[in-house]
Amino acid sequence: MPQSRDLDEVLRLCRNDGVKLFGRICTTKGPQHQPVQFSDSLGRKTAFLFGPTTVNNMRLEQTYEFLLHLGLIPEYIHLKACVQKAAYWLVLLKNSCNPGSGYISAPILPATWDGLKTFITHFYPFAKESVLQHWATITSVSIETFEKEAGFKFIHALKEIHGPMYMSYSKFCKLGKPVKAWQVRLFLYCELRILELFHGDGFTYSQDGMRGEEEFIAPNYTFRDLRDEDIILIPLEVNIPQHVHDNASECSKRIANV
Repeated sequence: MPQSRDLDEVLRLCRNDGVKLFGRICTTKGPQHQPVQFSDSLGRKTAFLFGPTTVNNMRLEQTYEFLLHLGLIPEYIHLKACVQKAAYWLVLLKNSCNPGSGYISAPILPATWDGLKTFITHFYPFAKESVLQHWATITSVSIETFEKEAGFKFIHALKEIHGPMYMSYSKFCKLGKPVKAWQVRLFLYCELRILELFHGDGFTYSQDGMRGEEEFIAPNYTFRDLRDEDIILIPLEVNIPQHVHDNASECSKRIANV
């Protein structure tokens, strides 16, 4: 199992060896549980990573701000840290990793719409036809438009993966034809975490529209399939501002009264 290490030490050693690092912020059920995959979401086949430039510029004392910079919305960060009581980790992957057989031949691709299409074709073959049928729509229409058609905010679907709003791969494949565009977008939202701020140009975006870091998409590697030296784990502390707690509390009250 990979060991927890200090970021400055890791960066120094990798610079000396000429190794580039890709990174991801991961969550687990608690600090006593180390990550075993990039994402612990049941059935998740892909994950987003940030690149070597981002890793080199990280400041761990500003984790909450960094999560916003990566394109996560405050409600999602609060959901993971405060509602689900998850622990946050920085997971680093060496570009020299050798995942072996069973993985896609191009293991890390830019997080563009074209890159996403490659992963859908490989990992979700039975969804491909319906997804591509609505491709022009889902790549150009906002989440808010699809939410109006669905009658609920997509973020609420993530609170319960077995709930009626969550669109899993198996549920998507059982939908009657023709599949609607909002159902396709909800599937991408739930299964691949193509969330509100995904632009499809290979960069993250903040809520105010500022372009952030280079973003990549990769298989949701199981770490036991990699060499221990290829994966580095660093525990993080996320300090969420009080106004985010307050807003989340008000939102929960409104949902309870619906």
